[in-house]
Amino acid sequence: MRKLIISSGDTGDVDGFFALAEYSKTGADVLFVMNYPRYVGETAYDPEYHVKNLGLGFQYSSEQVFEALVEPRPQRYLEFLERYKDLASNDKMKSAMTDIAFAITQKVWVDLSPENRGRLFFCIGGVNAINPFSAASVKNEVAVYIDALDNNPERISPEEGAVYAKDGSRLKDGLDLASYDEIFMDFNGSMAFFSDAWRQRLSDPAVASKIRGMFVMGGVLTDDAPRTMPSIPNVLNRFSSATINQLYHPQRSAAIFRMLAEKEKLVFTVTNNAVHDFETYADSERKVKTMDGVTKFLESNGLSGKFLRKLAIIHYQSKYNPPRKAFDFYTATALVWFMKHGALPLAPQRRMFYCSTYGLTLVSEGDTWAWARNSYVSRINTKLDPQDSEFERIKKENFPREISFMQELPELPNLMVRDIKFSMDKDSKKLSLEQPRKKDVDKAPTVLDPCVVPPADPGSHQVRAHDEEEQSRGKDSDKSSTLTARTALLVMFIACSSISAWLFTFNVVVAVAVMLFPITCGAYMFLAREDPLARELQAALDYAEAAELMRPLRELGVRHLKELRHVTVADIEGLGLKPVMRNRILALHSAQKKDSASAASMELRRADAEEKDSAFAASIELHRADAEERQLSTTEEIERLRAERSQPGVAETPLTSVVDNSRVARQPLHRSHTANEVLFTKVKEEEEYDVANSECDLNQKVLSLKEQEILKKTAKEWVAVDEDVSRFSDSWPPNCSSDPLSPRPGRSRFFEEPYDLQMGHPSEAVHGLEVRMCVDLAKYFGRISRGVEGIEEEFKDFYLECPSEREVVMDLFEYVCKMKPCDTVFPNGKLGEPIPLSHFAMHQNTHEAKLTEAELAALRLYTTSVFRYINKPLRDDERCRQKQACPLPVTTFFAKEGCKKLRALHLKDKGVGKPDVVLWRGGGRRKG
Repeated sequence: MRKLIISSGDTGDVDGFFALAEYSKTGADVLFVMNYPRYVGETAYDPEYHVKNLGLGFQYSSEQVFEALVEPRPQRYLEFLERYKDLASNDKMKSAMTDIAFAITQKVWVDLSPENRGRLFFCIGGVNAINPFSAASVKNEVAVYIDALDNNPERISPEEGAVYAKDGSRLKDGLDLASYDEIFMDFNGSMAFFSDAWRQRLSDPAVASKIRGMFVMGGVLTDDAPRTMPSIPNVLNRFSSATINQLYHPQRSAAIFRMLAEKEKLVFTVTNNAVHDFETYADSERKVKTMDGVTKFLESNGLSGKFLRKLAIIHYQSKYNPPRKAFDFYTATALVWFMKHGALPLAPQRRMFYCSTYGLTLVSEGDTWAWARNSYVSRINTKLDPQDSEFERIKKENFPREISFMQELPELPNLMVRDIKFSMDKDSKKLSLEQPRKKDVDKAPTVLDPCVVPPADPGSHQVRAHDEEEQSRGKDSDKSSTLTARTALLVMFIACSSISAWLFTFNVVVAVAVMLFPITCGAYMFLAREDPLARELQAALDYAEAAELMRPLRELGVRHLKELRHVTVADIEGLGLKPVMRNRILALHSAQKKDSASAASMELRRADAEEKDSAFAASIELHRADAEERQLSTTEEIERLRAERSQPGVAETPLTSVVDNSRVARQPLHRSHTANEVLFTKVKEEEEYDVANSECDLNQKVLSLKEQEILKKTAKEWVAVDEDVSRFSDSWPPNCSSDPLSPRPGRSRFFEEPYDLQMGHPSEAVHGLEVRMCVDLAKYFGRISRGVEGIEEEFKDFYLECPSEREVVMDLFEYVCKMKPCDTVFPNGKLGEPIPLSHFAMHQNTHEAKLTEAELAALRLYTTSVFRYINKPLRDDERCRQKQACPLPVTTFFAKEGCKKLRALHLKDKGVGKPDVVLWRGGGRRKG
């Protein structure tokens, strides 16, 4: 069986290499994904950034990191950087970190010389979104680890997404994840690599079905006092509940958590509270650290390789004085145990709340964010003590700000996790998995229950024992009812036999039928008693529904309804059932996960209600379509009568009679008095109102002259836009026929002459948006797979085609996606301070609509002046006839997909009787 471990790593701490060494013992292949600190992708430097952005780190680039290394700088370090002297600071740092990381991982992989070692692949990941530490305090990883290598490492290209084999050769098509039988993932570093392309790969059913679990290093317990460091002025800018791995890239951390929740994958957490330190000191005052604890930890945990020792000494004895904690080795230990045994020692179930902006990650026993927040806050000590150290004093002074901030946060998303605990021997520093406390076992399901055992492992003996115990209790409870039924059957048989003997002299057929009745009932009772699935279905459903569901459930190998918990949604989908049947089985599946027979019945009733609501909604749509058709015919009749009145000698017919006749022709909808009747009545009244005003609408524009005059006075602004927008006319891209902002005399910000509204044709719509945009499909779909990176690529291409457009295109992209201020003055004013995408990603509507990062970015861009470069080309028939490509097709695609997903916010309220909201939009090209 081929197994793969995907490990998110970096060179920030040595414990990630400890984890890699542990993986080398398993025989599985490992894909080590190298992620990079924020400063290798940052170009700006703002020394006051941390003051203005509490909890969001610092803003600086690689240049400041290079400068922060104090003199004299190591000679080996300076010689090594000479090979990158032709590169800019950021590229130099990224290339140097890549080459060092690649060389170290190769050495660690073979350091323990394990038998049956798998293959190691090295993948270029992404760049973090936040610098938690300041430039003066952050570790210069190149300067620390270059001394671990005897020779200069081989150079490889740090292109994101590239995958390299151990010899440095690049895999042309990347690594085929679907070729593995089982996939395990750890969250030992940043999730910066988790782009839209990675999300699509891992969401592919051929890959997603093989993911056995994610092991997360991070999070803080809400029922324990905080142990992580809060903000430290000019050193660290984060909240104490924001663990580093999740803080590196909060948006993509949240994205992978959402995917895991959607795919119902196992998630195990090792919180910061579970990690022990192995510090040892040479003096009683604990001021001088020794390497004794590090040496004991390596030896007792099977990490005694020569190169690993060298790495540990270089890391822990560096001037940065890192904590003596092997965070990532904890998750590796749990992952390896799970891989070997198919399950973990008992671990309590928790709920993990996460924030896509500030990286807050709280693991709680409670089910709500308010409960988790209050539980965590209640354990924070803010009372100053004269004996507090300087560090403790700063810590307590910063906590009140964090508490105030947490109180203002909206409800955070969450997912179910299993919290793993460890114990460490005080003397030997041996790490081992710990059994939970008895109270945790009593009140929480274990990892060995059916809802968390991985699909590849068909249940453990504890699962079967649990199910058999419940079945035995059910059998005992059925004994009395079975005895009663048998007695009733015996009485019925005797009575029917007597009646049959008497009827035999009159009608043989009737006598035989009477005699067969108790025999049939007995056979049915016997079969129902012997078939527990039939008995359970009949208890929850009526006879017809139970008989209908028996066959597909048999095909799934289900003998009891409780066994439906072992079946995956993919197995149910694979039966190829009709939608109604599939929905019923999915409802039972969902109910069994809740472990409630009443929930099963409720889910089925809900499915029926949704079907009825769908049919009801369809009837509303049909009714509206008929009403629109009738209104159109009424309008045509009015026009005809007007034409006749204009001819001399023709008697006038009142136009109101046409409206009256149209009302009489309508057939009222007869329906019982329900909550939805209000909607029918409202639709009918609106239609009658529209027809009654048809004559008036034919003589007026959208606003009457009087209304326009009132609006002029109210707006206090009546300025033609000719001068404001003329500067855009010369820079419209050559592949679009005309300027979207071309000025027209007499226009203003609020009023303009009406013009034709261009509509598409169904014959064009069936071919899709790609045909209308005339795109190069290979480039188009390639950029779509790269998400936000693909959007950035097409913006850069657009800028190269039209350099003068930078102020209205590239600046807007950097404003929306990179939080760079935009000084461009637009016709309706200047943009305000940039708001990060993570702020919008945190919104409840974003989670409900399940928007991706790329879709969110495209929608944000569409709300700016970029919309002109999307709408105008799509409406340009001449461009389409000449097969000229639209300038921003990838942005257009993601904006379209985002709009479609946002419909979910309306559909969730469908069928509750809420009136429709009609929105009017000005149809012209406006100043704003």
